[in-house]
This record gives sequence, structure tokens and C-alpha cells, in this order.
Amino acid sequence: MKTLRLAAVLLCSVMMFACGGEKSPKLYTSEYIGWVPWVSHPDQVFTTYDASIYQFCLAVRAGDTAAVTMTNVDWDQREANCNGAGEFQVFKTTKSNGNDAIITPKGGKLETVYLLKETVSEYLVNKYLEQNPGKNLEVKNAEYERLPVLLEQGESITTWQPLVSQLAPKGKIIFDSSELSDEEAIYDLLVVFIPESHKETAQAWSKGLTTHWNTNKPKNVRKVTQLFQSAGWEYTPAEIRSMNKTTQWYTIETENGS
Repeated sequence: MKTLRLAAVLLCSVMMFACGGEKSPKLYTSEYIGWVPWVSHPDQVFTTYDASIYQFCLAVRAGDTAAVTMTNVDWDQREANCNGAGEFQVFKTTKSNGNDAIITPKGGKLETVYLLKETVSEYLVNKYLEQNPGKNLEVKNAEYERLPVLLEQGESITTWQPLVSQLAPKGKIIFDSSELSDEEAIYDLLVVFIPESHKETAQAWSKGLTTHWNTNKPKNVRKVTQLFQSAGWEYTPAEIRSMNKTTQWYTIETENGS
């Protein structure tokens, strides 16, 4: 009987929560090397959105089952906005081993840096300043899309992959996430919300996501390239190799809540 019940729970989760009239679970993610395995997951299991932690928190407050890919820095800043609605499972998937970087123009000095504020970029600059006491640095906000233009105009920037691979040849990386200690490191996470009202189906869905990650996480550049292509992400082989070198892949452990 227990086996039949578990089978029913798993079937309901795969069939987009058709049982009991539940809303379809949603995974909020974005175009980023550390999250590339999610793109090959069957579409019927989740809906992929552009990354929006705000949208994720709205889904949480509405009681919907949802998951989001974000860094530990993002989660530390925004966890309080999503609290109070139920249980979260947080899984570590990759480590930024150079995916985030401060880039100056060739021959330029680091006096002012442009970045998207309230993101991991601001965290990286703060860590750089901690390691370089006495350094005066003016930090200015800029949209992610403007950063390549600013570098071409002779400004220093802070950003993440895939822009790091694209812009590094045009400037000089003076500090990146590989220089952070394990305690300060930037990790990529999968955060799954488990609403109390749909706990069993949500947990089954969460287990399916983590199993998918462990099965599909890249083991070589060829696998990364295949996943990028399946998502329609267009990068050169050199860019993909560069991004893969700055990503440390993890296996999600079952004791973390899967």
C-alpha cells in the first residue's frame, strides 16, 4: 500500500500536479553555466522562466510549489522576503571558481567600478576591498546589458559569466571569485519551496530535480556544449571551455534534504 501511495505521489508530481488541482510547479532559472543542466529537464515537469527571485517569492507567498536558481549571496539577502510560508530545501550545485570577476580596461586603473548593485558583483567588490585595505574605490550602478559598453569606454566593471569570458580578452581581470576562501566563496544553489499544503508532492518533485541534476551535470566540455545547444544558447567553443574552467561542479547529497 505504501509503495502504491508513493507511486501515486511521484506520478502526480510528473503530471504537473494534476492530482488535487494543484498548480504546476515552476523553476525560475537563467542563462548561466552553473545552472545549465536544468535546460535538458523534460518540459512537462517544470516551467522555465527568466531568473527572478522576486517572482519566486511571489509564488512562495501564494503557496505555489516553486524552485529558483541563485547564489548563496542572493539567498542570504532575500531569504527573509520569502519566509513565513513553509519549508525550504537548499541544495548546493556549483562553486564559482572564477565565474565572477572585476575587469579593468587594458592599461586602465581601478578607481571607479560599474556593477549591478544588490547582486553577487557588489559582494565580490566588497571582498576585494577587504583584501586591499586603504584602496579607494567608487562603486556605481549599471544595468547588466550596459557593462560591455562601459568597458569599451574605458570603465572598470564587475560581472559574471558568460560576460566574463566574452569581455576578459578586451580588458584585464584583477580579481575574481577563485581568490575567495571557502568560507567566503560564491556558491550556486537550487532553492526549493515546500508548501505545507502540498508537502508530499513537492518533496517528490524536489527529489526528481536533484536526481536530474546528479544525472545530467556536465562531466566534460562536450557535455556542457550539448546542454548549451539544447537550450539555444549560442557561445563559441572557446567561451564554453573558459566558463567550464571557472565552474566547480557538485553532486547534490541526499542528506541535504532531497
